[in-house]
Amino acid sequence: FKFVAGIFLKLASAVLKLVAGVIVKFSSAVLELVADTLFEFTSAFVEFARAIFEFVAGSILKLFTGAIFEFVAGSILKFVAGSILKFVAGAVFELLARAIFKFAAGIVIQLPGAVKLVARAQLLKFAGAVKLVARAQLLKLPCSQQLEPGA
Repeated sequence: FKFVAGIFLKLASAVLKLVAGVIVKFSSAVLELVADTLFEFTSAFVEFARAIFEFVAGSILKLFTGAIFEFVAGSILKFVAGSILKFVAGAVFELLARAIFKFAAGIVIQLPGAVKLVARAQLLKFAGAVKLVARAQLLKLPCSQQLEPGA
């Protein structure tokens, strides 16, 4: 029985290491994609909003003012509008990016714990190790929970 349990443990460990490696690489690729997408989206959003605001401000100024006042007031308005848009867009997307990275980091941080649990089970050479590995493989925990060594 110990021989069969040892073979099962080695096979289970190899499978879990493979799955953990794939998950880590996939998580890393997703994080890169999310970061690049958020950066591009934030830049495009700021430029789009700024262009609209400048167009509206320019149109209003052209209707109600002369050339000198339009130049002075337009420059001030464009500066203020650009500053406000950058601040608001930056704050919103910073919060969004932080939330996504905290979630993804939680997944990546939990993976070594799962691999350690399997390695520990492999070193135990008695019948209880088979139950522990089978339970670790079948247990589906949400990302927010961590595997505890005594689980």
